[in-house]
Amino acid sequence: DPTIAVSINHSVICEGGEVILTSNVTGGVTGGEVYTWYKNDVIIPGAVSAVLVDYPATVNNDITKYIYRVEVSQTAAGCASVVVAKDSVLVNPNPTVVISGDPIVCTGTDNITLHANINDQYLTSNLGIQWRLFNTNISGATNVNYTGTYTGSDNPYVFTVVVSNPLGCVTTSAPFEVLVNIPPVVELTSDETNICAGGPVTMTANLVDYNAPDLIYRWFTVNGSTDTPIYGATESTLTITPATTTIYKVQVTQTTSGCTDNDTIRINVNEDPTIAVTISQDTICEGGEVILTSSITSGG
Repeated sequence: DPTIAVSINHSVICEGGEVILTSNVTGGVTGGEVYTWYKNDVIIPGAVSAVLVDYPATVNNDITKYIYRVEVSQTAAGCASVVVAKDSVLVNPNPTVVISGDPIVCTGTDNITLHANINDQYLTSNLGIQWRLFNTNISGATNVNYTGTYTGSDNPYVFTVVVSNPLGCVTTSAPFEVLVNIPPVVELTSDETNICAGGPVTMTANLVDYNAPDLIYRWFTVNGSTDTPIYGATESTLTITPATTTIYKVQVTQTTSGCTDNDTIRINVNEDPTIAVTISQDTICEGGEVILTSSITSGG
């Protein structure tokens, strides 16, 4: 009767890895061998060759052991496998990783901060971490947290992170897009900057090359280092009647990213003018000339 032995190329693999089992038959009447392969005592459909290639997966993402065995028979009468050959493989789960962070940020220093959320079966193992931008490794970016400085762009930056454990199991995260916005630039103007008490003035927040749909406005009065909000003032213009000379401030913020800018303007409030008039002479003859002179004091 023939005897059979089996060898396996890897006894420990990661999920998704390939395992190759090769059977070797000696004795019997060579030719016409019929093979039957089993995995954990379950016949593997279609596995009827001397070599078995398989891609075993974990069960419930736990370390899983598979025992393979092979039986052989030959066409000559009575030739069957005397010994059933077995071998096993341990399948280890890959780490899983998801990137978290702010998907919309502002141009600035260290404006992108990302975190690799890793779930790995081997809590005591040393994980290999590599951050990538547009599928290219970022030099030195090998920690779970990544911080970088990026300029504004119309297109998002696309990050991934590759995680590996000491067994060689490797996982690449799903892409994570970050849009870097250019901050708004605001210039505050007024129809008048010098007025008299009781006079209205209209100020306007002028934006430089920026779209308005995602912007909010907040207006303040400024006294030294103290900003006092003007409640209800949430438009790009503000009409107000100041009682005294006042510094006004507008703050413009983009709701999607937090990008912000501000500007101030000083409105000078003067007392109402007073007027006096003098006359060259108060008694004249008909046809005579009289000269009246006005003089204005105070006011703007």
